[in-house]
Amino acid sequence: LLSHAKKKLIGKRAKYPSIFSQENLDKIQGFTDYDNLITAPLQGFSDALEYYRLSSPKRTLHQINIPTLLLNAQNDPFLHPACFPFTECQSSKFVHLETPSEGGHVGFLHTRIDKPCWSEIRAKAFVDQMVFS
Repeated sequence: LLSHAKKKLIGKRAKYPSIFSQENLDKIQGFTDYDNLITAPLQGFSDALEYYRLSSPKRTLHQINIPTLLLNAQNDPFLHPACFPFTECQSSKFVHLETPSEGGHVGFLHTRIDKPCWSEIRAKAFVDQMVFS
């Protein structure tokens, strides 16, 4: 995914040279590097850490006042364990966090495309519980 993002960046540099400079591409070794050098500055943040902190929904979960189900696998390769809002969700009567150990990043896919994903089945059961309880 990172190599794909770097290739897209090269294409965008050709189209928007004033926005995407030629420097630092060789310094991008991981997503934090990419976010430090590309994402954060483009969005007006000082660095990746500020971008992560201010963009995180953890800061606003307490404002949710309707039943909400959050599903995220613990083995999501894009999320550090500190990303999971365990504390924030424990203190909410509306936000329900479920973090199965497996499921990856893309919605608990099955090997067959004609079957619903586990996340879809779980979301329907959650809504049914809210509506029919």
